[in-house]
Amino acid sequence: MRISDRLTDYVVVGGFFWIALFTLTSVMAFGVLRWTNPVTAVPALMENVPDKAITPLVALLGALTIVIVFTTGVFLDLLAGYFFRGEEMRVFQSHAKKNDSWMHALVARNEDYIQTDWATILSAPGRLMEEASAAQSKAHAEAIKAGLEAYTRMHAFFLSWVFLKAGANKIEWLSNQMSVWSISRTAAMAVAIIGILTLPVPVFVMVRYGLPGGPAAVFRVLLAVLALVVQLLLLFTSSKIARAAYSRVCDTVFALFYIASKALEDHGESEA
Repeated sequence: MRISDRLTDYVVVGGFFWIALFTLTSVMAFGVLRWTNPVTAVPALMENVPDKAITPLVALLGALTIVIVFTTGVFLDLLAGYFFRGEEMRVFQSHAKKNDSWMHALVARNEDYIQTDWATILSAPGRLMEEASAAQSKAHAEAIKAGLEAYTRMHAFFLSWVFLKAGANKIEWLSNQMSVWSISRTAAMAVAIIGILTLPVPVFVMVRYGLPGGPAAVFRVLLAVLALVVQLLLLFTSSKIARAAYSRVCDTVFALFYIASKALEDHGESEA
């Protein structure tokens, strides 16, 4: 994966975040907040700017917009990597259990690095216990933490091994899948944050500005409810897409790991 591809992903996701945020907020506060009508607000602001200052102002605003959008994309990617790690560990764990029968020999050959990580992943609990004593809950949480640490190390080991042994054409294929996975989970994180930020908007509008009676009030309430429903659907769909994308990455990584290791065995090479 080239650095330029990651930069493009950050700009795309950051732009999606701000466009979706202002669009949903405008829909929820339709006809109430003045700034939600950029068609009239922007020209009104530009009328007060001297003609000589318009060109440098536009250039400055463009540069600031790119910086803000890019930084937002980077921040969302970092947050997604943290919040989706537990779900990704469970996906990786399910693939590890399916491929455990042929992994023992490879784990043994690379025991210096892997140590107990493979066994820890296979035995790690998926989620926190809902009903348990304080001691059981603490032990359960520690087991999940150990599983996450083992998953991080094993995931890095698998990718490093595949990138070194699999071949350039296969690496390009895997890199494309990883790019889709990364941008899908970052988009899911963006949708989740947008939902949190815009959730109180309808209540704020009603309390602060009030709503007139009659069909106009009903229409605005329906718009706000529709926007919330769209957010929930987007969050559910994007989370499922991110999980499916990472599952495909795991399928590819394990398949390349198996095929490359068999090829090395046939040529009498060591996987260590």
